[in-house]
Amino acid sequence: MKILVYADISLNILDGSSIWLLSAVSALSGATDRVDLLLKESLYTSKLSHQVRSLENVTLLPPLAEGPLTVDSAAYVARLNPPETARRIAQIDEREHYDLIFLRGLRISTEVASRSELSSRTWAYVTDLPYPPSEYNVKLRDGLGRVAESVAVMVSQTEEARSYLEAVAPVAAGKTVLMPPMIPALGNLEADAQRREGVPVRICYAGKFAREWMTLELLNLPRVLARLGIASELWMIGDKFQGSKSDPEWPDRMRSALIAANEDDDSGVRYLGALSRDETIEIVKQCEYGVSWRSDGMDSSLELSTKVLEYLSAGVFPLVNNSRSNRELLGDSFAGYIPAAANVDDVALLVAKLNSTDAGVDVSEFPLDEFTVSAAASRLRDQFRARGFGGRDQVGNKKVSITFATHDPKFLREIESGFESDDRFLVRADRWSSLHTNDPVSSNSAARDSDVIFCEWAGPNLAWYARHKRPGQVLVCRFHGFEINGPWLRDIDFRQVDHLSFVSQHHRAAVVARFQLDLSRTSVISNAIDAHDLERPKLPGSEFNIGMLGFVPFLKRPDRALDLLEELIRDDDRYTLFIKGRPPWEYPHVWNDPLERQLYLEFFARVRDSAASDNLVFEAFSPNVGSWLRKIGIVVSPSERETFHLAAAEGMSSGSIPIVWDRVGARDIFGSDLVYNNLQAMKNAVLRAREYDVRVSRGLEMQKRAMAWSSERVVKTWKEIVIDSLSTPNSATNSSS
Repeated sequence: MKILVYADISLNILDGSSIWLLSAVSALSGATDRVDLLLKESLYTSKLSHQVRSLENVTLLPPLAEGPLTVDSAAYVARLNPPETARRIAQIDEREHYDLIFLRGLRISTEVASRSELSSRTWAYVTDLPYPPSEYNVKLRDGLGRVAESVAVMVSQTEEARSYLEAVAPVAAGKTVLMPPMIPALGNLEADAQRREGVPVRICYAGKFAREWMTLELLNLPRVLARLGIASELWMIGDKFQGSKSDPEWPDRMRSALIAANEDDDSGVRYLGALSRDETIEIVKQCEYGVSWRSDGMDSSLELSTKVLEYLSAGVFPLVNNSRSNRELLGDSFAGYIPAAANVDDVALLVAKLNSTDAGVDVSEFPLDEFTVSAAASRLRDQFRARGFGGRDQVGNKKVSITFATHDPKFLREIESGFESDDRFLVRADRWSSLHTNDPVSSNSAARDSDVIFCEWAGPNLAWYARHKRPGQVLVCRFHGFEINGPWLRDIDFRQVDHLSFVSQHHRAAVVARFQLDLSRTSVISNAIDAHDLERPKLPGSEFNIGMLGFVPFLKRPDRALDLLEELIRDDDRYTLFIKGRPPWEYPHVWNDPLERQLYLEFFARVRDSAASDNLVFEAFSPNVGSWLRKIGIVVSPSERETFHLAAAEGMSSGSIPIVWDRVGARDIFGSDLVYNNLQAMKNAVLRAREYDVRVSRGLEMQKRAMAWSSERVVKTWKEIVIDSLSTPNSATNSSS
């Protein structure tokens, strides 16, 4: 597997972004066979780049095709703008045929997203998102949406950043993966600093010098500490002076003040300039405190500072803002939080307080292992495997053309994407405008040119393709459940179907018996869930939140969910039922049905008068289910009929505890222990989950069970079926074809 990496980041300047790029390339190199890094600009220093140049499977590419990789000074640097970079990427890819293109930056991602020959293989890591949402204009929001829609995968740093991205660009939901900040292996990092009487306290700052990073104010810290009777030294590392739109002269003031402080023996400031990452870590290890102080305006940031992780891993006590991202890592009671609206005097008082209590940092208290480069490489390998990269058997030399034909692709995304990412297959789509209506030009083209037809739903689409099947062509279908009573089933020539798969065993048995099908050409394969996307940490209080995904048509039985809520609040009024989905009047065929409308009107009247009305929330449909499930501790499935209730499966994958009403087929899918036939048993199961140990252990068990339905397994099974069917085609063919 070959990957091309480009980031809108200079490896000539030390800051958090350049450190991230080094870590990202290292992680990618540990997850694949080859990584090519296209540089933003030619190199005039090797202080940073040597870390990745030493990796055997990493190659650095110059920004210009005929230009130098290195130059003698910054005056001779070559660099490209985003449109030029996109053209350069396309030129390199035409020669190298990369499996994946990994980008960082909104501008370059926007350029590449407009190139269809690149976008389907592109992973876009966009960090420069305005926050809060009020900062967005229509142009920016639409542009981000186009990127998210066009690329294969979006990448975010934290859960909060992913949830925010999915909120402002809903099309990113379900296709956004996490890439947390990265630090070197922990085994090589041990603190050298020992607090000794009479020796100045050593404080360090490493990173860019920026107005919002409070680096100018920080220069006064040693003098303020001296007034408090504490001798100290402030070691400053870095060489990037970031511009400020609101204060254009700030970088010059910062540079002048830093140089002056370094030359003043009484300032307590030592300026060490730019150092390699290894050199920086060695300096940090000699200090007692590491500063990551930001202005209050940065407290809403959705990202976690790599520098905080590096301080911790070196055994150095970090001084940080009391922001949400820091609290999630360090906990609410961490002693190193800088007060809100702080000035340098407040920071000095915090150091004095910590100094008097001999505070130290115990690395074992924090989950640092998950932030190492090796852990990131492991996660990337899992992501690549889930998307079909690596370890694939060839099906001859010719790509297999497969068409996915359906009127409703809502359950198809993971399977379709799995085939698209596999270079053995050429994927196309035949989208029917309704259950019964197709575009004859599209369908005839697919029937003529495709090696394989995959019919999603056993509807009129399957009947059409069975009639038009060519000799040697493979026809497979996925039967969901609603089709069981469809009058079109009698029009399907099942002899033409090479493989018919069902999402539940009881439907398989019924259809096989009814149409006398060959059991060996059928199977049971669940709907696919994206386990990697759904496995997100629960929010505080989620144990009191009950979720129901989708409540139309009425056979999904929202009234049963209300029954359970009313029972629960008799014991504990902290419970809330969240019903998420489109209302019935948005489905004309449902709302125009007199019986359906009457059932919903009676239900809404009951909600109005219920004692639980204040504990029930209706939420609009949105695709960001993974983010929504973070607040849901209990997921309910009260439907009358079982096909394969995807919402319950997704809830389980997220760590929610499912409550499934008894119905034919439910026990086969979810297991008898999760299926209930009386309200009291359901209530008891929900109440037990108030206990921390119960909900954690049950949540982990549910996630483990849900892996049986993971897209990785489901897609692998479907590929095996397609390949086997190609090698042993059905002998029945249409004589008229």
